[in-house]
Amino acid sequence: MNFGAPESFVIGKRGDPAAPTAASEEVTLFDSSASFGPKMLRQLNATMLEITFNALDQSSATSGLIAYTSNDGGDSWVANTMIDDSGTASMPDTVTYTAMPDTWRWPITGFADFKITFTAGATPPTDSATGWDLTIVLHCGAMAVQR
Repeated sequence: MNFGAPESFVIGKRGDPAAPTAASEEVTLFDSSASFGPKMLRQLNATMLEITFNALDQSSATSGLIAYTSNDGGDSWVANTMIDDSGTASMPDTVTYTAMPDTWRWPITGFADFKITFTAGATPPTDSATGWDLTIVLHCGAMAVQR
């Protein structure tokens, strides 16, 4: 990886992370401190995190998609109210299964660490191509590179 070059990395796709298996279960969709090491987002010149739910057969809990930031390498996390790059979707947000596919893009420039969680509703999604299919991309620039 060239740290000065603009790149994008697919860091999650169908089945990774695994779907929640119980009602109200929380799963971490992305955690920069676990994926790249504590406080590495700035060194990667990370600019945006993009999550697309390609398929979902059960909605999340109300406000079940939550963004967190950490300044201490992921030891403690603070939930954040964020607006996506379109200015229309805010966090926390509810992921509605009838609106697939659905994409969120969060500007993350300047954060030491960033994390997104998903909390299942009363019924968890099915861990299948039609029930839990998402793509997670970390943008460090404009050029796309799959990992």
